[in-house]
Amino acid sequence: INAEYMGINMKAPSKKDKVKKTEKGKKGGQGLEGFHDTGTNLFGYLSQAYTSTDSSQTRTVSSIYEDEEAKQQFQQMDPQLKLIFKKLQKKDGETKTKGLLELKTELESKTPEELSAIAGYCVYVYSKLIATVRDRKIRALANGVLRVLVARTKKSLGGHIDKLMPFWYMAMNDPAADVVNVAMESYNMCFPKDRQAKVLLLSYKAFFELVNEYLKTPKESIMEDFGSMSDADKEEVYERVVSSSLKAVSQLFTLAATDPELKKNYADGVVEMLMLEEAESPLARFLSGKYRSGIRAAALELIVSLLENIEGTLIKAHEAKLSEFVLYSVGENNLQIQLTLWSKALLKFVRTCEDCWKHINLKKAFLNRLYQCLRKAAFGAAPPLYKNFIVFLSLCPFLKIDPAAKLPEAAVQKKGKDVESAETSSVVSEAEQKIETTQEQKKDEKEEKKATTKKDKKKKKKKKKKK
Repeated sequence: INAEYMGINMKAPSKKDKVKKTEKGKKGGQGLEGFHDTGTNLFGYLSQAYTSTDSSQTRTVSSIYEDEEAKQQFQQMDPQLKLIFKKLQKKDGETKTKGLLELKTELESKTPEELSAIAGYCVYVYSKLIATVRDRKIRALANGVLRVLVARTKKSLGGHIDKLMPFWYMAMNDPAADVVNVAMESYNMCFPKDRQAKVLLLSYKAFFELVNEYLKTPKESIMEDFGSMSDADKEEVYERVVSSSLKAVSQLFTLAATDPELKKNYADGVVEMLMLEEAESPLARFLSGKYRSGIRAAALELIVSLLENIEGTLIKAHEAKLSEFVLYSVGENNLQIQLTLWSKALLKFVRTCEDCWKHINLKKAFLNRLYQCLRKAAFGAAPPLYKNFIVFLSLCPFLKIDPAAKLPEAAVQKKGKDVESAETSSVVSEAEQKIETTQEQKKDEKEEKKATTKKDKKKKKKKKKKK
């Protein structure tokens, strides 16, 4: 195997890759060789990377497979480490698991100087595993290896922090709880709480460049990097990667709020990334039914964060498209979407975008979906439904409901299927009756139309017979 093209998928370079490589050599190369020093301070490097305006440092999804510095480190490794890293390139999950366990024990026996010499390649492998692997156990073990590096040689990660942080943020918002726990533990070990905001201020640009590629790159081209998987597995990995990226963007708003300068810069970066000041935004695309529930739920969470942290006028500019996706999601038979919708997203969106009702078909589409959602207890998400349902109805201009009416929390069971108290059942039944009356009115109108048409037809037949 040619060590120059070492990678998880073990693919030989295509013609396009060779052309890119020659062009890269003509330009003088891209990378961080000047910053790769065992004595470099972590925050000193971050400051240099933040103030740098060199366009050649632009980060993309595919650039993690073209880390020349990491490949040079691989060539200089001892044979034992090379064998371990080769196991991580196999397709079999068990082989990767054994390789990560062996790598963890091997790193624990190395000195800090030896670890700094291979830190770049460890970050290279970590980013590929987080971005392309389906098995959550492998992703958890990869974060365990990262924890060993943080504990043994924290400073050696300074020269690779712009490549590490985007995937670290993704791992901390992974759908698997065990992956999140290990990633958060290593993150808190590496950066104290009083320094985490500064790290975000100096690294959010690299993270936005990665998320920007997921937002604008077609799904098929991203899934090509996942290797030889089945189409179903590729869809699952794509859902995880995109949803964890969107969740990370929304979750980091809370960290950015601790510093005024960071909050402004972070909000401006999100607005630019999502193109909220332009006519078309990629955010609305992820709310459509073409994408899986994890991506759509993460997009709903991001909308809530945007409504809470940026100007409402930017969201109102995209109100027409967002209203249809958000309000029609009420009828989705999916627990993840319903939990996100009824917990916060629906109320926040309706309160901010007061004219959202003008952009949907209220009678034919929305009321039917709302009625089915109520009848089926939000498809399993009954606790947030019964907690916020009356408040939501009070915001609807076509239903006059007292917003002071509340449902007792003790009345809703944990499973969310039954409502025990008579007070709760009366309030819910009243809401059901109001929705039922609107539907009955529709049926009566249809029946009247049918009756009139039948009468007209009978009269016409009688006239023909008389003639």
